[in-house]
Amino acid sequence: MKEIDYRVRYCAQGMDQARQKDTRLDDEPLLDRYLLQFWPAPPEPDRVVRQTTKIAAYWHGYAREQPPPSTPE
Repeated sequence: MKEIDYRVRYCAQGMDQARQKDTRLDDEPLLDRYLLQFWPAPPEPDRVVRQTTKIAAYWHGYAREQPPPSTPE
């Protein structure tokens, strides 16, 4: 099986509000929404296009501290 590289886009809305609320009951409105998209493409450096919440800044910082993924070699 041939190995394929993928790019990923992660979009979120309402992360800070949902984190402050912590738990949503069934009869309460949604506070956050997420979209995760994958498509085949050559690897590129990570890039943050827009960051508007404190919790997003936290997770971006966490991701930057992780070791790079292993390579097939």
